[in-house]
Amino acid sequence: MPKDKGPEWHHVVIESRDESRPDNLPTVHCLYCDKQFVAGALRIRGHLIGDRTIGLRPCSEAPESVVLKFWDIESRQVEERKEKQKLAAFNKATASTSNVNSGKQAFYIC
Repeated sequence: MPKDKGPEWHHVVIESRDESRPDNLPTVHCLYCDKQFVAGALRIRGHLIGDRTIGLRPCSEAPESVVLKFWDIESRQVEERKEKQKLAAFNKATASTSNVNSGKQAFYIC
């Protein structure tokens, strides 16, 4: 497993990689339930803990410690996305305010 891969890759075996696939995702084999599927990191994590948004049930054989670990990772990532969205909204709001206060005034002729 290459070093740049996340921890979810420790819970599957890469069976094959089909270079003709446009997404270049490999076929993987879950170490716990023997399920074989085409996946990247998000889908592997979705398989291990379940992902209702794409209709994946949690792996029925994954150890509780693995499931808890990935729930923790998922929770942190959700919080990081929320913080980035808040920061982007703040930056956008302050950028528009600073444009108004930058010394440029609009003159209207009535």
